[in-house]
Amino acid sequence: MNSSNSPLHWQLPHVICCLYYLVASSDFIIKEEEELVIDRHLDNFLILHCPELYVQKHKLADEVAKYVDSANDLQKMEAVRYFSTKFLLNHDIYFGLIKSLEEIAQADRYISIEEHSMMYYIRLKFKVNTNQLVHT
Repeated sequence: MNSSNSPLHWQLPHVICCLYYLVASSDFIIKEEEELVIDRHLDNFLILHCPELYVQKHKLADEVAKYVDSANDLQKMEAVRYFSTKFLLNHDIYFGLIKSLEEIAQADRYISIEEHSMMYYIRLKFKVNTNQLVHT
């Protein structure tokens, strides 16, 4: 997943949703508890930042889930790197994202090493870029 095969029409909500699914799927299974937390956080993000997209939430989430399911581990890491350069997050969105990812990983009461690694990589890539330029 890079600029040549990442969906060009994706907006910030797609990317945030993608990051949610990347963490949840990093241990190879998205449990029902994780799905419920993703749904709640996506609701909150859309209501706060993109209310005009709220009515399209399920379509957005389905598109993102299919995209994540089709990617291998290397492609997932490349997607994080690419999206972190394309979508530079402001302070509030960045820290809200980190909090959401932690809740998603903890939803099934067990944080796998794969989930921990993906969260670390997301924090690292997006934090580097939030220090360069801030916009949403």
